[in-house]
Amino acid sequence: ASTDGYRRAVASRFGLGAADLATLSLLHRQEPQRASQIGEWTGLTPGSVTALLDRLEARGFLTRSRPPHDRRSVEVGLTEEGRALGDAVIDGLLPVMERIADEVGPEACRVVVAILRKVDAALDDLTTDARLV
Repeated sequence: ASTDGYRRAVASRFGLGAADLATLSLLHRQEPQRASQIGEWTGLTPGSVTALLDRLEARGFLTRSRPPHDRRSVEVGLTEEGRALGDAVIDGLLPVMERIADEVGPEACRVVVAILRKVDAALDDLTTDARLV
């Protein structure tokens, strides 16, 4: 609940929707991404992804291009403004995360990271299983 609240607050602060912020977050972690990958990440239909990319491109956060090796696909990357927005979101989190890490100590951090990796893997498995249903 607190994670969702933080995402909503950040999205609101920058005048973005949840899918907009999710897309920028994905690109901030790894770019370029294909438009189809953004659709998978956000759960949006191809038409909705196109509208989302139109909005973010119009605001100057991303660019689209067609790679020479596959002219049918669209690759999406961040502009400097888009990277700066991603950096600002992370910069807001880092001091809080560092303070918590200092408070709990390195051993607790290792345990938490191990747990989160297991949760991440389990959620990936459940996601894959859910797609088969």
